[in-house]
Amino acid sequence: MKDKQEPFETCSSFIVYRSSFARNGSPYGPLPAVSRTGELGLKLRKVRAMWRVFTTVFMTVFLAEIGDKTQLATMLFSAEQPTNKWIVFAGSASALVLAAAIGVLVGGQIERFVRPQTLKLIAGIGFIAIGLWTMLSR
Repeated sequence: MKDKQEPFETCSSFIVYRSSFARNGSPYGPLPAVSRTGELGLKLRKVRAMWRVFTTVFMTVFLAEIGDKTQLATMLFSAEQPTNKWIVFAGSASALVLAAAIGVLVGGQIERFVRPQTLKLIAGIGFIAIGLWTMLSR
């Protein structure tokens, strides 16, 4: 009979421990409040801003790459029967990382000489020109 009660006792003691942890915020007592103007608050705002930028860049690049020539080429390489799919993945991922690194480095250098608003205007005009060229070419 003792064997059947032991799991219940262990489970109930864990639940009591976890409920006290949730109530107090920590097994050592309540957590201190974080000031928005203090040093920790400033660090939290910086971390949130970093994640916001990361998410924006990730989603923009991810959506831009879906159905792109790069993805189609990767699908063709992986469709070959004797090809190891992990090698194709590693090669295409490495190429994308290198291309992104070049873009970041070149963009950082161009920013020193040209204002970001001018870069946005040039990029927008370039995308429109490529789109028109694609639509009008046969």
